[in-house]
Amino acid sequence: MVRGSTDEQYWRGHLKPFIEFDSDYESAGEIYVPREHLNIAFLFEGGFRVAGDRSSLQINFNAPGLLILLFVEDATENIYRIPWSRLVGFQLISKRQYRGGKSGKPNLVLFPGGKHT
Repeated sequence: MVRGSTDEQYWRGHLKPFIEFDSDYESAGEIYVPREHLNIAFLFEGGFRVAGDRSSLQINFNAPGLLILLFVEDATENIYRIPWSRLVGFQLISKRQYRGGKSGKPNLVLFPGGKHT
């Protein structure tokens, strides 16, 4: 699989509203982190899961055909290099506190750039 593959384009497009460029690693290329107050869990074939927030997860788009995830836990760095075709989905977990409005629905828009259904 090469950069620009259908799987890579599809997932990058869906992730874009929920991640931001990590300027601390600007010289390293395309390194992103989850947006503030957000955890992202990546779900792969076989039940494998990698989840983290902006302080524990880096998303690296530098390798053609591969999704590279750096996950830091208890001072241990885990690096995962997984083909885009093995990604099944991703889960967004908000860490923001909000109260429901009169309708019982959240009255806080978490991601104005993303589509809400």
